[in-house]
Amino acid sequence: MCSELITALDQNATESFAKAGTVLFRCGDSVSAVYLVRRGRLALEWASGNRLIQLDFAGPGRIVGLPAALNGTYSLTASAVEDTELAFIPSQWVIELLEGDWRLSLAATRMVSREVVRMRSMLRTSFAINQDGLDVQAKRSTETCRVKP
Repeated sequence: MCSELITALDQNATESFAKAGTVLFRCGDSVSAVYLVRRGRLALEWASGNRLIQLDFAGPGRIVGLPAALNGTYSLTASAVEDTELAFIPSQWVIELLEGDWRLSLAATRMVSREVVRMRSMLRTSFAINQDGLDVQAKRSTETCRVKP
């Protein structure tokens, strides 16, 4: 089902290219598009104070920004690690696609759910956690990028 979603997104996408170092979007930005990585690699980073914490990489076949299309705001920063070929899909088109096909909507829900689990795991390993929960530094870091309600 996820491959069907990738195919549907890619069929109606505009080809885009990001040179190494280009920032596609920043944590807290209003959503404009979802991206499918065709070639190259993106870094997915979380804002913490004045620095970015690298959480993951997105390579060929990976959809980036799908959660933002659903909630309106990017929760991570995405930048090209190397010259990267992308499929650019306007977020409004993604919503219309998902509203029109329950199977693709279910595939998107599953994809977002897996991403939430993966990101939580990465955040857990990025911060020291004691028996009482997040340490003071981690608590401050979680307040850095507030997603608009």
